[in-house]
Amino acid sequence: MERIRLDLEVDVEGIDRSLARLERELDSALDEVRDEFYDQAVAFARHRIERKDAIFNWEVWESWAKIEEDRGNDLHLIVRNFAEHAEYVERGATFPYKAPPKEALRPWVREKLAHWPMPEEYKVEWLREKIKRDGLNGIHFARYAEERLDRDKERIAKEIIEREMPRRI
Repeated sequence: MERIRLDLEVDVEGIDRSLARLERELDSALDEVRDEFYDQAVAFARHRIERKDAIFNWEVWESWAKIEEDRGNDLHLIVRNFAEHAEYVERGATFPYKAPPKEALRPWVREKLAHWPMPEEYKVEWLREKIKRDGLNGIHFARYAEERLDRDKERIAKEIIEREMPRRI
């Protein structure tokens, strides 16, 4: 399971209107920010998976969840990938006991090794053993998404907050 953790701090000064109304508008804007950060994190990770032609992308592509942790003034958004083999795609596998599950390999074997003159089960086992023996380079999709979003988070948050909160501030 891979995680992307983002922190966002909002500083509001010099606002001359009721605190309750401001708080409601800010909460609404922050909800939008969380949603956009989640969407962007998944999009960045998927971009990396697609660009690197990850062997196991079909399950990793779909297995995302958003977890929000509210810690007072701090907003924590955790984007997780729950695919069974997300760890292999992110970090790679270099130890004999780390091999992807057979079912995760089947779509890639069907697509890439269809021309091999042997039963699918042999192809899957061959690939599994090759990964156990030679390892598998990770593509670091979670790290890539976190770095990209970290670079853009202030701009994204500012755009959303300005859009969502009336300009009467």
